[in-house]
This record gives sequence, C-alpha cells and structure tokens, in this order.
Amino acid sequence: MIGTRVEWRAARLKLLEREKELTRLRDEVAATRRQPPWVKVEADYAFQTARE
Repeated sequence: MIGTRVEWRAARLKLLEREKELTRLRDEVAATRRQPPWVKVEADYAFQTARE
C-alpha cells in the first residue's frame, strides 16, 4: 500500500500508542510476577563454581 505522509504519520502515531500500551502492560506483568510470597527453601544446596 502506498499512501501520503499524512496517512503514514497517522498510522505511525497509532502504532506508537499501541507500543506504549504494550510497554505499560509488560511492566505491570513484571511487577505482578515479583509479588507472589516467597517460600523458604528447606534443602541444603552446594553450588559448584570455578573456585571450588
């Protein structure tokens, strides 16, 4: 599709608003992901590292 600069700008601004909405939603989901309660780990762990 070929259009005018005015049509392109209108489409670009509409897309920009949707991109901003996506960013806000992604931030909200990330914040929600950090909210669940923590669970104490009862097992003993030994990590293997290069400095053993």
